[in-house]
Amino acid sequence: MVTKNLLAELDTFMVGQSGIDVKNLYSPVLDIAKKAGNGHYYFLSPTFSTKLLVVNLDIFKTLKVPIPEETVSWEELEYIAEKINRKNLNPHNRKIYAISFGPGGEEGLFMDFQLLTTPLELPLQEKEEIYNHPSWGKWFKWFITMHQKYGVRNMAEDRAFFTGKVAMRITYPHELQWLYKKARADLGLGFNPAKFEFRIYPAPYYSNKPEVASIEVHNIALSNQSEKKNLAWEVIRYAMGKDYALSIIYNGGNTFGGNFPAYYDSDTIRAYENLYPGIDVKNVFYYGKQGPYIKESMTLEQLSIFHELEREYFPIILNKNISVEDGYKELKREYKQRIKELKR
Repeated sequence: MVTKNLLAELDTFMVGQSGIDVKNLYSPVLDIAKKAGNGHYYFLSPTFSTKLLVVNLDIFKTLKVPIPEETVSWEELEYIAEKINRKNLNPHNRKIYAISFGPGGEEGLFMDFQLLTTPLELPLQEKEEIYNHPSWGKWFKWFITMHQKYGVRNMAEDRAFFTGKVAMRITYPHELQWLYKKARADLGLGFNPAKFEFRIYPAPYYSNKPEVASIEVHNIALSNQSEKKNLAWEVIRYAMGKDYALSIIYNGGNTFGGNFPAYYDSDTIRAYENLYPGIDVKNVFYYGKQGPYIKESMTLEQLSIFHELEREYFPIILNKNISVEDGYKELKREYKQRIKELKR
């Protein structure tokens, strides 16, 4: 939640002649700001980052698996992965992998898991215990089991995908430069990628929250102590507008971080479609109507312990040295113990 006495409320700045036209702003970005401000705006987000699903069409055609016509839920993704696994011509050698959850691989799956579950809007910690909400256990087991059954093993995720061995890949927008040959892949990846047909979708959605986009925002706010609020507002106003959006698309620079501008209209959509032919930009880059907001529940020290334990336990569970259920319990127990030790 926003600390109101530190930041100026932006609601009054956003209306009137010097305001901004919110109808051209990506609604999940506004939704996050409004949730954080308890119905008011204390920051805005000129840009956002998202995840995408890339499908290797060559693999689908070879295995004669129906190609998805639109975005899919995580449950539908599992159904497709099982079809691919069954039809794989050489399943024992795992020459074709059904799914990659991102660049992390076995060692970094804990980070992919954390990023991909953001739309669930579940706090990581409650009352100094992690994964308290019952949904955490379900999805913890789901992602690990999916990786065990269908994921890339004994090979770097990037190499497996870009050499044409992965049917479906959760990717991040910077990889578009290699897929569309906007940058030298051999320099970015360290090897020459294979040529294959592909199609890009939004990241899969959660069935109980189909309109929540899988995004992170990059924010700008006004200090309550500022003596030149009107001048500072003009900077925010520019950053939330069309000129800044087009400068990101055409020039590639981005002062605020993030992959895509919050502002979009027919001109910016057309500009993106020229850069990335074949992508339904409005429904892929700008998918959803709501944004995920999770109130910060961990200190930096607690978060460091959490990541340390996840980095330790995920590979152990993935390699079946311990069951998913026992690993989940041990992870929760050890985190609780470590937090107690912090207080001594």
